[in-house]
Amino acid sequence: MGFGSRYNLPGMRSISASADEISIFVNKKVVKGSEDLTFDGTDLVVTGNIFVEGSISASSHTSDGTTAINLGSGAGTFAQKVNSELQFRSLVEGSNITITEGTNTIEITSTGGGGAGNPGGNNTTIQYNDNSSFNGSDLFIFNESTNIVTAPDTTISGTLTVSRNILPLTSSQYNLGSPTQRFANVYTGDLHLRNERGNWTIYEEPDMLVVVNNITGKKYKMNLIPLED
Repeated sequence: MGFGSRYNLPGMRSISASADEISIFVNKKVVKGSEDLTFDGTDLVVTGNIFVEGSISASSHTSDGTTAINLGSGAGTFAQKVNSELQFRSLVEGSNITITEGTNTIEITSTGGGGAGNPGGNNTTIQYNDNSSFNGSDLFIFNESTNIVTAPDTTISGTLTVSRNILPLTSSQYNLGSPTQRFANVYTGDLHLRNERGNWTIYEEPDMLVVVNNITGKKYKMNLIPLED
């Protein structure tokens, strides 16, 4: 915004500035206009830093293509300093999330569904989705100190594949199958049999089965008699 000498006021010198440049007055003396501070009748453009001692109020903010929503909208807006630049971002409510504006705070709370809310059951109970809410049962727990998962009677509809051993919690107390619910076939390598009276191993040779008494170390050949056709 240039001025000719005819616009001089008492105590001022003539203004020297190019088109759209804003001239600066310091102690009633004119400082030459700068291309870093211009006004084209619509936009005020500042190239460089702005120092503000008080507050800045604005209805919107645009900087290098990054647009922030209304600065007065409260919970929806926050500022972030990135490499000495003040950038603006928006908080957007997602599924089951509510954003509430306080006097000096922004509160983000869950509203239920998909694991929202307080855990169900007691301490150490494993959580599960119960009609879009957390729930827990004392029959289904995990002990972090012992890494033991306790579950009720469980039915697995598919194949159970494990990469480690399957061990009973207490020796000689639990069964594999039952008198009324039996496995059709047992596929195993050597067969080890042991109780409070004996300790035996049965293994295969190409033409016979060998039984080993693990207490005495003696081996026995099982007598296999062919059946007549």
